[in-house]
Amino acid sequence: MGRVTGKVWLVTGASSGIGRAVAYGLAKEGGHLILLARRKEKLIEIAQDIFRRYKVDVLVIAVDLTDNHALEHAINWAFAKRPVIHGAVHCAGYGLFKEAVALSYEDMRQMLQINTLSAMHVSQLLTQQWLKRGIPGHLTLVASSAGKIATPASGVYSASKSGIISYANSLRMEVAHAGIQVTVVNPGPVRTAFFSHEASMQAYLERVYPLALEPDSLAQEIIQAMGSKRKPRELNRPSILQLASQLYGLFPIVGDFVVKYFFNLKEG
Repeated sequence: MGRVTGKVWLVTGASSGIGRAVAYGLAKEGGHLILLARRKEKLIEIAQDIFRRYKVDVLVIAVDLTDNHALEHAINWAFAKRPVIHGAVHCAGYGLFKEAVALSYEDMRQMLQINTLSAMHVSQLLTQQWLKRGIPGHLTLVASSAGKIATPASGVYSASKSGIISYANSLRMEVAHAGIQVTVVNPGPVRTAFFSHEASMQAYLERVYPLALEPDSLAQEIIQAMGSKRKPRELNRPSILQLASQLYGLFPIVGDFVVKYFFNLKEG
């Protein structure tokens, strides 16, 4: 992965889960890091451990991605400290699995704010800097297989992730002339703390645990894609979900039936 070594990579959601795994994976390959998350103490702990292990440069920025002004300041500060940031992986996310009629307005707002609007804002700020500086950066947005195939009890979450996919498809065309590439990662369930804040989500993870992805393995595939000369448009894991989403698009009525009666695993 020589195209990763010695370059600077920005990672959001770096204090846990996929973001943390990507940070460690990039550092292992010799990449320098800018890590963003809300929990400053956790970020510092991770940065110190990464430096001790791999002797790469690590900057940490504690920021709430839903705070527009704080996020703008964070990205500007990152480029002031590291004028050439070669790529970024946006991993921050949040979800609740409930039927649409059971969600409060605040539940819906929070998912859309964190999953969709924050991803769009991070993407906008980065691409603005890359265009201004003439940097052919690579943006990786972690969405979800739920953004390709919605299931019962995941309507708003699925919509928030589908929004990222659609946004990326448009952005990819808008910035291609500048050599900027955009990849969307659509994983199925991943064995992380994402599922720990609600009993229903913990129960869902237990039901699908044998099929769930390991964050370190997924991170390695993301980093491999980042290191390739021509970045993939999408990375769907497990790969069977790519075929499933294509079949769903061709046979939506059959797809609805199969999902509702055979893969309805989010409802208790």
